[in-house]
Amino acid sequence: MFAQARDHQFHNSNGDIMTVLFADDVSILLEVDDDEKTREFLALDVFSTKLHEKTLFPKPVEKTRLILSPVQQATRDSRIVYIHTLRDMLQNDETLKPTTSTTYQKMIEVVEENYPALRGAEHPKKTTINRYWKTWISSRFNDDSLICKSRSHTPRIGEESNALIDTYLSTTYQDSRHKVATGHYACYKQDALKARETNPNIIVASKRTFSRRIEARQSICDKLDDPKTPHAERQQLSLNLIKRIKLHYPLQRVELDCLHTNIRVIDDVTGELTEPVVIYYALDCYTRAPLSMVFDYGKGEATEVVLQLIQNTYLRDDNLPFCGKTDTFIMDNGPAFNNKLIKSLCEQLGSNIVYTPSNTPSAKPFVESHFRVFRQKFESMVVTDSAGNRTVGLNTYPKKGTRTKINPLKNTHITASTFTKIINTMLTEYAHKTHSGLNCSPIFCWQQSRVVQSYYDYDSIKHHFHVATQAHEQQLDSRGFVRVLKHRFTSVELKKVHTLLMTYGHKNVNPTVQVFYNPYDASSVTVSVALPNETEARSIVAYNYDEEINSRWPVSFAQLNGKVQKGQHIFQTEKHQVTGQYAVTIDRFIPAKTVRSKRSGKPTSSFEDNNAKELSIEQRIQNANATDSLKEIKWQNSLDKTELADKLRASQLNEPEQIIDNTQRDTKALW
Repeated sequence: MFAQARDHQFHNSNGDIMTVLFADDVSILLEVDDDEKTREFLALDVFSTKLHEKTLFPKPVEKTRLILSPVQQATRDSRIVYIHTLRDMLQNDETLKPTTSTTYQKMIEVVEENYPALRGAEHPKKTTINRYWKTWISSRFNDDSLICKSRSHTPRIGEESNALIDTYLSTTYQDSRHKVATGHYACYKQDALKARETNPNIIVASKRTFSRRIEARQSICDKLDDPKTPHAERQQLSLNLIKRIKLHYPLQRVELDCLHTNIRVIDDVTGELTEPVVIYYALDCYTRAPLSMVFDYGKGEATEVVLQLIQNTYLRDDNLPFCGKTDTFIMDNGPAFNNKLIKSLCEQLGSNIVYTPSNTPSAKPFVESHFRVFRQKFESMVVTDSAGNRTVGLNTYPKKGTRTKINPLKNTHITASTFTKIINTMLTEYAHKTHSGLNCSPIFCWQQSRVVQSYYDYDSIKHHFHVATQAHEQQLDSRGFVRVLKHRFTSVELKKVHTLLMTYGHKNVNPTVQVFYNPYDASSVTVSVALPNETEARSIVAYNYDEEINSRWPVSFAQLNGKVQKGQHIFQTEKHQVTGQYAVTIDRFIPAKTVRSKRSGKPTSSFEDNNAKELSIEQRIQNANATDSLKEIKWQNSLDKTELADKLRASQLNEPEQIIDNTQRDTKALW
């Protein structure tokens, strides 16, 4: 019996507190507190009777109040808000149930009404509130039961430390072929200690925490890279991977990729059908804004088009005002991206490059997810011409994953310039729509974030794009001219350099210089020349002497020379009025061409040819019969073809037809 334990206390009918001094199997001795002379010796059955009659009843044990840490107090106070609100609602309305969705929604509304600071905040889920409620009820309405566990080890790392881990996993870990967690943790720890020197808020994560982050990320990447993963699951995995990459400002991370489509358009100059369209795209991952887009034709990828794609990240039009200096480019490891020219360009621009392994869409989750938007809009874009005719989607683009065969000649109804307008309109409408991952539109996010970002003017940095060179050497003539792709470039400083070089050793021969240029901007070039008494070569910017370029956007050498430019931008001179719908109006659809199959056999003679040869009626008939007999037909066997040839030869020689049976023909074939 619990009463037999020593030091147990009871209340008597007078309210005095009596303490157990001694107890055995038959009796018990009680003493009144503060009065050692008042003692009571009771038999055990009498003691039990008094407990039953409640003349004696146990004194409640006072529990020692917990000493809470600041984190525990803050956690308890934040949870009490929801639990006390739910308690008051249940007391006022007995029809409500504490664990239903309706009660949860009403509770959130009351909390946001009574606590304005929590409006728009992320509230606990319904299952979490149900767990808090059960814990609170089981503890007999003790508010301290809502506290979190007391942690004796290092507290959880903050947002800045998490961002450092995510940055490492998105760059160094993703770019490394080996995925050994121990080696990567040692490298991460060095980066964290170095970053902590400038930011004391950064905490070095434990090896266990770092390994868990790697395992969670790698499991998503493995499923995403598996071609057997269903489309719906792949889309959800991409969203989960995007949430793990923490970004803090625009142009911090820009992903570049190439999308090969089966869309074919009509060339504006030749009127011929182009090769399939290849889209080069640059996406700002923080704002989800379309930073740059260039499209080309064919199956391969070109380095010069990638150069134009990066150049257009510094350009904009009235519809797509996104441009500026990028911190880090995430791009494929293909030859069009991973080459000396692109590396030299990004080095001069001050941008980092992270190359991703091939066939790993998880390395660029933002742009891969955005390409799905392209495919959906290619199928649902409403295109209307001036006559009122309209189509839904691009007729030349079949749905991905189907085996639908489309004849390009019959389904291609738009020109290249019209396709450019459609793409520009589609991206403009996309930039003004609310993005589910941002809870706002990309253009709104860009405008709010660009307050603290500096804008880079293209004219001030366009000389950094002079990275291409010609195979043969260039000479600086006496007038200070250099020739690049049929155009002359000069400057006042070049003339002075020529005079200086002719004075020091180049008296009869023009000095040799190295010229760097941008294929997509013919306004200027950079001349690199080694001068006497100077250890490093001097770079001089020279301007186009033959052409005065007054254009809003750069003009390429191919355009000035009247050639077809490789790679087309999507900038438009007309401002698009945002309607909220993916719809565009064009001038007209190009009528589909009627394709006739080529006729087989020998071509027939025309009436004029027969008159010129002065053929008789019989000869004309013979020629016509000979032409018809030579058409390709399905021969039953080789003997039928030989028999027809014998008849034809006999008719041309005006000889009687010789009939050769199969036995004689087989004998000849043996010889």
